[in-house]
Order: sequence, then C-alpha cells, then structure tokens
Amino acid sequence: MSSILLLTLGTRGDVQPYFALAINLRQAGHAVTLATAERYAEFVRSYGITCAPFAAPMLDMIDQAEGAQVIAGKNKLAMLGMVRKILPMMRRMMDEIWQVCDQVRPDLILYHPKIWMGTDLAEKLGVPAILTALQPCYTPTREFANPLLTARSLGPRLNLASYRLFNQLATAPYRGITNTWRMQTLGLAKRGDPPAPPTIYAFSRHVQAKPADWADDQYISGYWFVPPNDDYAPPAELAQFLADGPPPIYIGFGSMPLPNADKTHAMVIEALQRAKMRGILGQRVPDAVSQPAPHVLYLKTCPQDWLFQRVAAAVHHGGAGTTAAAFQAGIPMLVCPFFGDQPYWAQRAVQLGVAPSVLPFKQISVEALTQAFVVLSSQPKYTARAQSLAQHIRAENGVATAAQIIASYLPR
Repeated sequence: MSSILLLTLGTRGDVQPYFALAINLRQAGHAVTLATAERYAEFVRSYGITCAPFAAPMLDMIDQAEGAQVIAGKNKLAMLGMVRKILPMMRRMMDEIWQVCDQVRPDLILYHPKIWMGTDLAEKLGVPAILTALQPCYTPTREFANPLLTARSLGPRLNLASYRLFNQLATAPYRGITNTWRMQTLGLAKRGDPPAPPTIYAFSRHVQAKPADWADDQYISGYWFVPPNDDYAPPAELAQFLADGPPPIYIGFGSMPLPNADKTHAMVIEALQRAKMRGILGQRVPDAVSQPAPHVLYLKTCPQDWLFQRVAAAVHHGGAGTTAAAFQAGIPMLVCPFFGDQPYWAQRAVQLGVAPSVLPFKQISVEALTQAFVVLSSQPKYTARAQSLAQHIRAENGVATAAQIIASYLPR
C-alpha cells in the first residue's frame, strides 16, 4: 500500500476536487491523507477521508471586504500592506505543512499551485511530486496566453512569454521567505530554478484540448467530480419553488465580493420580472432578509450538482468549480467574470457555444441581464450545445484517469 499526501489551499472550489480524487485513490487501495486549511477539516472528514488540517489565517483576511478588493487588484497600496501581514502567517503555514509531511512520510506528494513549496517538500523527503491544477496556467504554451493574465491570445511569442511573466509575478512576494525556510527548516540549499514538475490538469479535454507543445508529462485528466449524494434532501422551500413552475435560472457569484449586494439583488429581481422568468439567487444573503418576490428564491446553500440538474440556465462568476458543474449539468450559461481565470472560462463557454456572450460583472445592468435571460430561455441552440458537451464530459472519469497517472509515478 502506497501513502499519498494531497496538499491544497483556497476556497471550497480549491478543496472539493481534491477530496473527490482522494476518494478514488483510497478506493484504489492507497493510504491517502488530505492536508488543507482547518476550516475544511470537518467537511473533508465527512467523506471518510483522513484530514491533516493546518492553520491558514490569510484566508480569513481575504474573506474580509478589504482583502477581497486586494485580491481583485483594486487597492494597490493595501496589497503591499497585506503582503507584509501575510508573510509571517505564510511562514507558520509552511512549518505546519512540513510537520504534516514529516508525520505522514508519503511515497508521493500531490500539490495545488497555492502550496507553492510542494517540490521543496518532495525534495526533502526524496519522493516524487506532481502539481495538480484546475486551470491551464502553469505549463507554458504558444497556443494561448496565461489565463490568469488575460483571456485574449497575444500571438505565439507573447503567449509563451506570458507564462514567464506570471511565474515571476506570482513567486516574487514569497521568494525570499521560501529560501529562508528551505535552509532553516528543511536544511536544503537555496532554491534555484527547478524543472517543471509533472502536472495533472483537472478539467476536460473537450473544454480545453491539450496544447501541441506541452510535454508528455503534462496531462489533462478530466474533471474531478465528487460522487453525487443520493441521500440529499433539499430544503422544503426549494423543493416547493421548483415544483411551482418551470425550471428557473440560477444566479450566483460564489465567494466574490459584491460592491453593493442590495443593488445587485434588485437588478437581478427586476431583470427576471421583465424577462418573465423565475430565478434562484444563490449569493450569500443575511439571515434577516426575507424572500423578495414570488418569482425569486433566495438560497443560502445547496449542492451545485443537484441544483444544476433542475434549473434552465446558470448566471455565475466563472469560477473553475462552478463552470465545471454547469458544463457537467448540460445547461447554458452567462458568465459574469470578476478577475483571475474567470474571463478565460467565460470566453471558453462562448467559444464552446454554451453561452451567448461574456458580461463582466462591472458591466451588469437591468437591461443587460434582461436580454441575457431572454436569450438563454428562448434560443435552444445554447441548451442543445450544452447538453452535447455534457455527454462528453460525463463519459470521462477524471478521478480514475488521474489515479492511473499518479500510480505510474509511485515507487515500485
């Protein structure tokens, strides 16, 4: 039996695919430990996965309004201040992750890009490491620019250069602390430029094909979906709302900070009314808020895989996890990206024919939403294309494919 350690950090969308993979690896006979932020420990253990939690107080900072604006790049001065605050937190997190590795002593490490020291940990233990990512942002290609920098192609040469630029920008804030930690905690030499690690990308080749200039050890496995919970029972108000009329449109922006949530909710409600559509508003809503209108339901939480099978379309922010769930469900969508890789997924949805256009969140209006709701509900070509794409995605088994790739790197 091989011991495999999965390291991940971020929002629930960064964690959920990893315990989907952990479930499959455990079923394949491996001893699996998933290490992630303390806030997700109970969630991971509810699936019967061994969890090694570590402190990640920077997530709490990012959850605050000011932190969210910094992440979105809207406050450059605050960004510098946050980096200074976060660095000591990062050092504590790095030490705790090393303690997990030292206790588990895995035969192989799988790590999310936000656990940037994955190769350092593997070097110390003398075991292989595989980078596992949800976006095609870490392997250079001439075919498209780095999705975390732009959704536009810049031409072959600049596309390739964008990956070098992204790597420099992404690693600059903690390059020094990483080298200090390598020498003081791991007893390793100062870090040079490590070779590109084997990488498994957890999305579908039908959504983004493997670029021709990627090496053989850069893989696209398919999405890592958690097995559906057959015992899930929806809240009574949700079940009643779904039964009371035609399938509604889902509108939700995940964990994205809304500059004015009340104004956004009002625009959505009015646009649905103008389009004569029903809607489920999945954005986080205060407990004291009552249901606003008969054609709208506020929904605090519900498994996306369950809900998306029961709605007509989805309007969302373009996070990798939400986009994947909509692709799998076979529903048309409108993506309203905020930042990061979201514009890239928005463009892919349009190019794949499952979305009519991209509507950046900052351009949202009652008129734009009304038009989008009408198009999504009245033009069946988007639904037909979404259902066709979903058939291909459902035919894949991303976690099983990833497990087979991982097995080939385990010591024999």
